[in-house]
Amino acid sequence: KERDFIWRGVEMNPDWGNAAEPYYHEFFHGKIEEAPEKIIRQADFIIFADILEHLPDPETILRKIVRNQTSGVLFAISVPNIAHLYMRWQLLLGKFEYTEVGIMDRTHLRFFTRKTFEQMLATCGLIIIEKQTTPIPLDLVNPFFSNFNIGRLIHKMYATLSMKWPTMLGYQFVYLCRLPVDEGEKP
Repeated sequence: KERDFIWRGVEMNPDWGNAAEPYYHEFFHGKIEEAPEKIIRQADFIIFADILEHLPDPETILRKIVRNQTSGVLFAISVPNIAHLYMRWQLLLGKFEYTEVGIMDRTHLRFFTRKTFEQMLATCGLIIIEKQTTPIPLDLVNPFFSNFNIGRLIHKMYATLSMKWPTMLGYQFVYLCRLPVDEGEKP
């Protein structure tokens, strides 16, 4: 707030919303689908950090947000990769079981591969500027990967491999996108 940014936020979890609200100029407690126009109107930068997979119709919501912006607006969007090697292995074994956190978080309503994610972005009129892939946060899975040199080395090697083979080893896709600057520019 002190840097002349105007922050607007949306959170449906009451506890998280109450904790976050003091850091925003405008805040809406509720579902993004129900957010008033004043919250989703013209912005310079929009962040959808692990949001879209929780929505029943993420494309409709993303289109609504995009329609309320002007050319050149930046979007940072992240979604988990359902086609991760672990998920492929689980499906091969006949398992599709929800968990408390991660790719199969029980609150996820939609799942994305890199291809379906990129198709949705294009359909909504966004141009992809930069693509990043995150590795599985091994340090959160087991303290070995943060407390020991060999664990940190394994984590670093896995992170490097996940960037080289994002569709198979990427845990999450994190994209920087923008709206076209002029009418001739296409997503």
